[in-house]
Amino acid sequence: MWERKKAQQEAMARGEVPSVLPTKRSSTARTQANQLPDEYVPPNRILFLQQMPATVTHEELTRIFGHLPNLYQVRTIPGRTDIAFVEFHDIPSSVAAREATNGYAFPTGEHLKVSFARA
Repeated sequence: MWERKKAQQEAMARGEVPSVLPTKRSSTARTQANQLPDEYVPPNRILFLQQMPATVTHEELTRIFGHLPNLYQVRTIPGRTDIAFVEFHDIPSSVAAREATNGYAFPTGEHLKVSFARA
């Protein structure tokens, strides 16, 4: 390791460009990698629910998802009424649930956005 770094420094001192320059990903590149669009998140057992009205309860979410096969659990987030997670026992069940519930219209007029949770 030390020899490589020393060789790079010597090459730069001679005005040469080393064949391999050490690079770091910029914070912008890291941020962009974390902002993968929802449609590119690979299917998994957990669904991420967004755009829910503030009045939606755990019981109502359980009613919406409860009839779907292989439901494991519905998780609401304390202090966040606009998001929740729904977990299934297997990926095919979560895929079917996403297709069946994405765009669900609440009585208040909001439409549920269902995507796969990020790892």
